[in-house]
Amino acid sequence: MRKILINLIICSFLQIAITTNVVSQKIESKVDCKVLVDAISGEYEGSCKKGLAHGKGIATGIDTYEGKFKNGFPHGQGVYTWKNSDVYDGNWKEGKRDGRGKMYYKSIKQDSVIYAYWVKDKLIKEVEIAPYEIIYRSSNLSRISFNKEIGGRNDIELIIMRNGKILRIFNYIDFTGNSGVTKQTANYIGFENVIFPFEGSLRFKVANQMNTVVYEYILRFTISETASWRITINF
Repeated sequence: MRKILINLIICSFLQIAITTNVVSQKIESKVDCKVLVDAISGEYEGSCKKGLAHGKGIATGIDTYEGKFKNGFPHGQGVYTWKNSDVYDGNWKEGKRDGRGKMYYKSIKQDSVIYAYWVKDKLIKEVEIAPYEIIYRSSNLSRISFNKEIGGRNDIELIIMRNGKILRIFNYIDFTGNSGVTKQTANYIGFENVIFPFEGSLRFKVANQMNTVVYEYILRFTISETASWRITINF
């Protein structure tokens, strides 16, 4: 009985020590890891190197930044949100917008977004963005069509067909997006109340017609233009 009690005391002590150490590390990362941009230097949580934000992290102050850091500055891919709700999502270099990115303006009367290249925080030129872009598709997906209806309900419908007929039975299917509410009918799956640009990812598995082999299909895409969209996959 005494031996069990001693073991319990030792375990409790170790647990307290571990918890104290974790809390200490979290506090240290917030207090001692500096961000060298005044507007986001209030509090930092993330990776640190030699007392400076370095790696992935979140910095908050008057403004907020989430993404990659290097030597205390935003550097690499990241999202910066100003106090007026304007947002830049793109590449950074030594604390300045540099490279390709998207700028969302929320502070003006009508929300707007521009796609452009920046150098040392200065906008160099706006770039044309295709209404949609296929980021990746598996080699067994050969026929994919994107059709839009301007002035619709801002929704996305995905139809999967085989040999011209709607496919309704899958071994597995997962369709995810960065906005909207999931909806599904007997003929399609998709999202409604979508906020564009929309980033979608589809993965499904289905057996061949002889039901002897199961194949996997993958599609990743973005849609930039606001409309009602119907995506049709035919294989």
